[in-house]
Amino acid sequence: MGATGSDGWSMGVFYAELGALYNAALAGQACELPRLPIQYADFAAWQAARLEGELLQAQLGYWPRQLTGAPPLLELPTDLPRPAVRGGASGYAPLRVPADVSQRLRDLASAAGATMFALVLAAWQVRRPMQNCLAMVSWIAYVLSRTCHPVGVADIW
Repeated sequence: MGATGSDGWSMGVFYAELGALYNAALAGQACELPRLPIQYADFAAWQAARLEGELLQAQLGYWPRQLTGAPPLLELPTDLPRPAVRGGASGYAPLRVPADVSQRLRDLASAAGATMFALVLAAWQVRRPMQNCLAMVSWIAYVLSRTCHPVGVADIW
């Protein structure tokens, strides 16, 4: 997406619509995507009206309360010392897991009623026992209703 920021949920909607348009173009047919029952601006206005007063304060204070006492910095073994000033640079390190191992992990996650993400996170936490607390934050989409589903609107509270 270049310099555009996006979330996984919205990218799923985007790819589904792009695929429908592309397939129609290949077949030489017109493609009319279904009209959305609501627009994102409608949802944003509803949510802004809903989040006032005590409810807003409760939502704004939730994570600071949850993370009280969390370590400010996760100490991981690295090959280079940490810079004095933290920057925004990041990286990506692909890991290839053999197909048979991957299948056993999927089976284990399924038997536990968990996702692969939850299984890998649990394994990571077991692997790093010397840390008193690992503050791991992840975005989880929870769709309010099927009406909001194609808009990519999730309620994170």
